[in-house]
Amino acid sequence: AGDAEVTMEMDPGTFDSQKLQGFLSAGVNRISLGVQSLDDDVLNAAGRPHSAKDALEAVERVHRAGVDNWSMDLMGGLPSQSPGGWEKTLEETIGMRPAHVSVYDLQVEASTAFGKWYSEGEAPLPSLDSTADQFIEASRRLGAAGYEHYEVSNYAARPALRSQHNSAYWKRKPFLGLGMGATSFLSGRRYSRPRTLEAYEAWVDALCSNDVMRLSDDPLRFSLATADGEQLPSFLDTVQEDIMLALRTKDGLDLHAFLRRAVPPVKAASRTVPPPPPHGGDGRAAVSLQRAELKEAVMHALGPFIDAGLVSLTPASVITLEDPHGFLLSNQVISSVFAAVESLVDE
Repeated sequence: AGDAEVTMEMDPGTFDSQKLQGFLSAGVNRISLGVQSLDDDVLNAAGRPHSAKDALEAVERVHRAGVDNWSMDLMGGLPSQSPGGWEKTLEETIGMRPAHVSVYDLQVEASTAFGKWYSEGEAPLPSLDSTADQFIEASRRLGAAGYEHYEVSNYAARPALRSQHNSAYWKRKPFLGLGMGATSFLSGRRYSRPRTLEAYEAWVDALCSNDVMRLSDDPLRFSLATADGEQLPSFLDTVQEDIMLALRTKDGLDLHAFLRRAVPPVKAASRTVPPPPPHGGDGRAAVSLQRAELKEAVMHALGPFIDAGLVSLTPASVITLEDPHGFLLSNQVISSVFAAVESLVDE
């Protein structure tokens, strides 16, 4: 498609102008640079292979190549990251005028090298309060510079420059992933490919086998449903994902549209919803009551956050998290709604 967004994720210091031009000639029309920080001390402490100078030179190559739609990835919560250094990185980023900025928080996983080196919230990592301050400062400075904070971790210079592929994830639109470890979302189901090179090579060999190919009239479906397999979401999975993805965005959760999509199997022992009418009745009264109960549960869970000014409910019944403090506490808000929905569902 002529308007397709084709993004290449690139690390500063790993490409030159010739490589960049080759990608652009192949159809890439958007570049995402994994800068993380423009402070050399922070980059070194984080084990990043590039320097601040490498990052600035990479941006210059992108500009010289005439790429207007490019994104910069920053990361808060990195070791040795000071408030002043973070503010300087934000101001330098704004001065480069990327079309899009992603600001992520460091997640320390126990099984990684970072998990062995550092403990979350302990020096040389910033405290949790300092990391929260970094999130708020990023929202404040980028917002003042005209960027739209359209998702918890993402900012666009204008709405038309929102990341198309990320927006597709948040709106639960179908997507196809290719390559080792890739996931896909088609017809409301998730599929995954093998996550190790050995398993992926074996999977490709099987896919290319004539004997295997004859097992399916639809090679694409076969390729998706093999390996880790086809993940069939439960009702609860679908509803909770719908809530989580919508509440992470500026556009929020349209409560009316959500309720039209969600008709939970209510717990008969604890609910007052009558069973569907006998003799082929359409059950519309029961469905209406189920939706009413679901709405009541969701709004009850959100009540304390609305009272605290962290969540808003528009006259059109769209639920949104306030920027920045509602976004900052999105996990707590979403977890509360999850618990309310789980109390209704019998699976």
